[in-house]
Amino acid sequence: MVASPSSPRKQRSACALVLYIAGVPYALALGLLVAILDLIPLAGATLAGIIIVTVAFLTSTTAGVVVAVFFVLYQQLENHLLQPLVYGRTVELSPLGALTFYFDIAKAIWSAARLAASVIDARDLDHANELLRGLGVRSELDYERDALHTVRHPSN
Repeated sequence: MVASPSSPRKQRSACALVLYIAGVPYALALGLLVAILDLIPLAGATLAGIIIVTVAFLTSTTAGVVVAVFFVLYQQLENHLLQPLVYGRTVELSPLGALTFYFDIAKAIWSAARLAASVIDARDLDHANELLRGLGVRSELDYERDALHTVRHPSN
């Protein structure tokens, strides 16, 4: 069995400390709950995060935001940095294999960002053209449409 890269004790301590600093009541008990739920594969850490963020938001909005940001950053650090390092050493993965893994993560993030940007650009382009036409300014798209119309219907 492969050892967990971040022991539940360390996660409980970090989580309890952040909860205490944010002023959430029962910080130590909630940290212990996080440690116990983190032992459940796949869904445990997410379930723990939902519970502690909910309790933090019930305390105050600021505490909720602080705890949510901490929990997301902690999970990203653990899942994308610590786990590959520990699992790579445990199964003796070559450095090239680990590097390929990190490039795949970067490629996935970059692809998602490009997809979001293209969706935003497509919607904003039509809106920007409408605004320009309203101001009496012709956009490049208008010039392209005129040129295409001229090619299709040449004047004699």
